[in-house]
Amino acid sequence: MNQENRANAHAWALAAAGVAAVFYLACAAIVALWPAAALRLLAWVTHIANVEKFAGDVVITPLSLAVGLIEIALYVYVGAWLLIWFHAQLSRR
Repeated sequence: MNQENRANAHAWALAAAGVAAVFYLACAAIVALWPAAALRLLAWVTHIANVEKFAGDVVITPLSLAVGLIEIALYVYVGAWLLIWFHAQLSRR
């Protein structure tokens, strides 16, 4: 991958990580403000009938919020960068 493509991959991966961070913070706010509604949404998304059994005692702390934010941003950054890298490799053919 040349220098320009590397810079583009970095920019796209940062943008994707930023979007994921915004969604993560919105999700954390919903969980903190409306825990029952958040559990209901989780049950619908995961198709689990009794989601309270698995996630009913989850508490958001400042540390868990920070660690989760860093974790999701890093995972999405790496995933987006890999997607762009694979696309660049396959586009050359």
